[in-house]
Amino acid sequence: MEPTALEKALFRTLAYFAYFQFPLTTREAHTWLLAPDRTYSPEEVEHCMMESSWLKERSETHGVYVSLKTCEDWVKEREKKYLDAQRKHRKAFVMASFFMHIPGVVGVAVCN
Repeated sequence: MEPTALEKALFRTLAYFAYFQFPLTTREAHTWLLAPDRTYSPEEVEHCMMESSWLKERSETHGVYVSLKTCEDWVKEREKKYLDAQRKHRKAFVMASFFMHIPGVVGVAVCN
Protein backbone atom coordinates (compact mmCIF):
# COMPACT_ATOMS: atom_id res chain seq x y z
CA MET A 1 0.00 0.00 0.00
CA GLU A 2 1.33 3.43 -0.98
CA PRO A 3 1.70 5.89 1.93
CA THR A 4 -0.26 9.12 1.92
CA ALA A 5 1.43 12.52 1.74
CA LEU A 6 0.87 13.01 5.47
CA GLU A 7 2.41 9.63 6.30
CA LYS A 8 5.46 10.49 4.21
CA ALA A 9 5.80 13.88 5.92
CA LEU A 10 5.50 12.27 9.36
CA PHE A 11 8.10 9.67 8.42
CA ARG A 12 10.51 12.41 7.26
CA THR A 13 9.93 14.27 10.52
CA LEU A 14 10.51 11.19 12.68
CA ALA A 15 13.62 10.29 10.66
CA TYR A 16 15.08 13.77 11.13
CA PHE A 17 14.55 13.73 14.89
CA ALA A 18 15.73 10.10 15.19
CA TYR A 19 19.10 11.28 13.88
CA PHE A 20 19.36 13.41 17.04
CA GLN A 21 17.88 10.64 19.22
CA PHE A 22 14.94 12.87 20.08
CA PRO A 23 11.52 11.19 20.23
CA LEU A 24 8.49 13.41 19.56
CA THR A 25 5.00 13.77 20.92
CA THR A 26 2.16 13.99 18.41
CA ARG A 27 1.87 17.73 19.07
CA GLU A 28 5.59 18.22 18.37
CA ALA A 29 5.34 16.11 15.22
CA HIS A 30 2.60 18.46 14.02
CA THR A 31 4.62 21.56 14.93
CA TRP A 32 7.81 20.36 13.24
CA LEU A 33 6.23 18.52 10.28
CA LEU A 34 8.81 18.46 7.47
CA ALA A 35 7.78 19.38 3.91
CA PRO A 36 4.03 18.75 4.11
CA ASP A 37 2.07 19.04 0.88
CA ARG A 38 -0.50 21.23 2.65
CA THR A 39 -1.34 22.51 6.12
CA TYR A 40 -2.59 19.77 8.45
CA SER A 41 -4.51 20.23 11.68
CA PRO A 42 -3.15 18.73 14.91
CA GLU A 43 -6.12 16.35 14.92
CA GLU A 44 -5.27 15.06 11.42
CA VAL A 45 -1.67 14.41 12.44
CA GLU A 46 -2.69 12.68 15.66
CA HIS A 47 -5.25 10.53 13.84
CA CYS A 48 -2.69 9.53 11.21
CA MET A 49 -0.10 8.62 13.84
CA MET A 50 -2.60 6.50 15.78
CA GLU A 51 -4.37 4.80 12.86
CA SER A 52 -1.79 4.45 10.06
CA SER A 53 -0.63 0.85 9.72
CA TRP A 54 2.14 1.99 7.31
CA LEU A 55 3.54 4.35 9.92
CA LYS A 56 3.09 1.87 12.79
CA GLU A 57 5.25 -0.66 10.93
CA ARG A 58 8.08 1.88 10.71
CA SER A 59 7.89 3.56 14.11
CA GLU A 60 7.71 2.72 17.79
CA THR A 61 5.73 4.32 20.59
CA HIS A 62 6.87 4.62 24.18
CA GLY A 63 4.35 6.43 26.38
CA VAL A 64 3.46 9.68 24.61
CA TYR A 65 6.61 9.65 22.47
CA VAL A 66 7.06 8.27 18.94
CA SER A 67 10.30 7.55 17.11
CA LEU A 68 11.60 5.39 14.26
CA LYS A 69 13.76 3.21 16.48
CA THR A 70 13.59 1.81 19.98
CA CYS A 71 13.23 4.99 21.94
CA GLU A 72 12.94 3.92 25.58
CA ASP A 73 16.46 5.14 26.41
CA TRP A 74 15.88 8.31 24.39
CA VAL A 75 12.70 9.02 26.37
CA LYS A 76 14.51 8.60 29.68
CA GLU A 77 17.28 10.95 28.50
CA ARG A 78 14.78 13.51 27.23
CA GLU A 79 12.84 13.50 30.51
CA LYS A 80 16.11 13.87 32.46
CA LYS A 81 17.12 16.87 30.32
CA TYR A 82 13.66 18.40 30.74
CA LEU A 83 13.90 18.22 34.52
CA ASP A 84 17.40 19.70 34.39
CA ALA A 85 16.17 22.56 32.18
CA GLN A 86 13.31 23.25 34.62
CA ARG A 87 15.80 23.46 37.50
CA LYS A 88 18.01 25.86 35.54
CA HIS A 89 15.01 27.98 34.52
CA ARG A 90 13.93 28.41 38.16
CA LYS A 91 17.48 29.37 39.13
CA ALA A 92 17.72 31.89 36.27
CA PHE A 93 14.37 33.40 37.25
CA VAL A 94 15.52 33.90 40.86
CA MET A 95 18.77 35.50 39.72
CA ALA A 96 16.98 37.75 37.22
CA SER A 97 14.60 38.87 39.96
CA PHE A 98 17.62 39.76 42.09
CA PHE A 99 19.32 41.75 39.29
CA MET A 100 16.07 43.57 38.51
CA HIS A 101 16.33 45.47 41.79
CA ILE A 102 19.84 46.79 41.17
CA PRO A 103 19.74 50.44 40.05
CA GLY A 104 20.97 51.00 36.51
CA VAL A 105 20.28 47.45 35.28
CA VAL A 106 18.32 47.76 32.05
CA GLY A 107 18.04 44.10 31.07
CA VAL A 108 19.02 40.60 32.01
CA ALA A 109 19.61 37.83 29.47
CA VAL A 110 20.23 34.12 29.85
CA CYS A 111 21.97 32.04 27.21
CA ASN A 112 23.51 28.59 26.77
